[in-house]
Amino acid sequence: MRMAQRREPIRLIPMGVGHRHIRDVLIDELASRDLVRPVVLDAGCGDGRLLDVIGQSTDAQLCGFDSAEYGLQNADFIGSLVTGADIRHTLPDGSWPFEDESVDAVVSHQVIEHVFDFTQFCAENERVLRPGGFAIHVFPTRHTIIELHMLLPLVHRIRSHDVRAAAIRLLTRLGLGSNRELVDRTAAAAHADYSRTYTTYRSWRELATEIHRHGLRVSYRHSSRLLKRLVLNVMGTELKVRVSHPFVEVLWFPLVRSLVSVTLVVEKQQDYRSDWKMH
Repeated sequence: MRMAQRREPIRLIPMGVGHRHIRDVLIDELASRDLVRPVVLDAGCGDGRLLDVIGQSTDAQLCGFDSAEYGLQNADFIGSLVTGADIRHTLPDGSWPFEDESVDAVVSHQVIEHVFDFTQFCAENERVLRPGGFAIHVFPTRHTIIELHMLLPLVHRIRSHDVRAAAIRLLTRLGLGSNRELVDRTAAAAHADYSRTYTTYRSWRELATEIHRHGLRVSYRHSSRLLKRLVLNVMGTELKVRVSHPFVEVLWFPLVRSLVSVTLVVEKQQDYRSDWKMH
């Protein structure tokens, strides 16, 4: 899996909110499956915070990996905040350092928008999952109005470097975004380079098409839960947010993908049998 070199994050959705959301989705998905001490793999685990949150709430066996291209980070950063987990580094060819059909669930938080080769990502996801396994990936798509690293509207859709950098400075001067330093010309240019070089925002159609090519199911059935959780977080409440009916979720999805990250559930599951008659 080819990923961009990691840079110090500017800030996406609040880290704790995203991690608790993935934890809750994981617990609900695991509850529907008869698994004893499931193996959970964090693809692009960073410092291991997500694994730590999962480990505090489940009896899962934890493992993770991240790119060996550390960017500005020290190599010791990878998995530094989780104990008792099997942490490895991506192999030189970009493949995941785990055996075929060795994990029950894959999770990732704000990783797919940094993946260069999504075809390889899907292939590796399918390879390491056991039959009946699943993955939970939370990340922004091309449809998002807000560039979630800088919290600035639409700048990721501007192709011209000069215009993108100028827009970053202007919007920051207007009081938008999460980083006041972006009024500086050099800082704005650097962040324009970052968003161009190290992020790839894909459409829902692109994502679903590639996932289906690898024989995997895909669903966004938990996506509205993140938006609702963010609203509740602002209100200072910790009420549990549950999954919506599929027909309700399809109405939520256009709003969710425009404002926050989507939640994709990918499943290595095939219920159709060739001896069934479909007519």
